[in-house]
Amino acid sequence: MNVVNPFGVTMILDGGGVALSSGTGCSSGSYVWWEAPMAGCLQAITILQDTASSTCIQIWKDSYANFPPASDDSISGASYIVTGSAIKSQKSGASLSGFTTCIAGGDILVPRVCGASGVTRLAVCLQVNRT
Repeated sequence: MNVVNPFGVTMILDGGGVALSSGTGCSSGSYVWWEAPMAGCLQAITILQDTASSTCIQIWKDSYANFPPASDDSISGASYIVTGSAIKSQKSGASLSGFTTCIAGGDILVPRVCGASGVTRLAVCLQVNRT
């Protein structure tokens, strides 16, 4: 019998009262890295932010051996996770089509803000089913 064991992780990007800028999360000194404790497959990605804004996010993933992740390690290729002028956004199921959803134990993930206006704090929440 195959039992799915879901787990979640939330990565907070906090500008300390200052608006987040492009590159926040991986290249502007505001690093938020997460090491996957076990293998799994992404089931949903949720973005929650402190103000309505058209924010775009990428998530970069790489192995520990290749740390740090870079732009060619995006799990969404050239696509972004976009809030569309809202305060939240979620991708799950078919909307994750084209994404690299499998994570190996020990993989390093980092969210990257590609664009935001006035957002000072946001959460990137990952729902993962352990494999």
